[in-house]
Amino acid sequence: MKLRSNQILFSLLLIVAGFGAAPLHADDLPDKNGITSPSIATSLPQNGDPAGVRKWLAERGVTYNLIYTNDVLSNLSGGNRRGTIDQGKVEGQLTVDLDKLAGWQDLTLYANAFQIHNTGRIRRNYVGGMNTIAAIEAAPSTRLSEL
Repeated sequence: MKLRSNQILFSLLLIVAGFGAAPLHADDLPDKNGITSPSIATSLPQNGDPAGVRKWLAERGVTYNLIYTNDVLSNLSGGNRRGTIDQGKVEGQLTVDLDKLAGWQDLTLYANAFQIHNTGRIRRNYVGGMNTIAAIEAAPSTRLSEL
């Protein structure tokens, strides 16, 4: 399989960009069960992993997180009309330690994707403003944020 020059250039740019990446801090690393802090999983029986799948994956270098952010917003007076909406963001993170998984030293794969739903309605339908009101307001869609 031949690589095109633009594929080689892109690969080199990814490698060079990786040299400037900030190192992980101890708080960013998952524990022996594959859970990063803070997490609701630590409050659940058996860390929310009764079958031990999350721990088994973590032992092999694969950790994941699901994060849900929710806003309940209301317009109590003024604007176009009064009302309340619920909007949210579901985010998934995957980290693969390729040293543990495949023996490739000092390599880690990280991916972050999110899905935004019901956002912008409070501004458009109730307030009538142009500025965003909530930090998670964006066009409803699913996006790959980091790779």
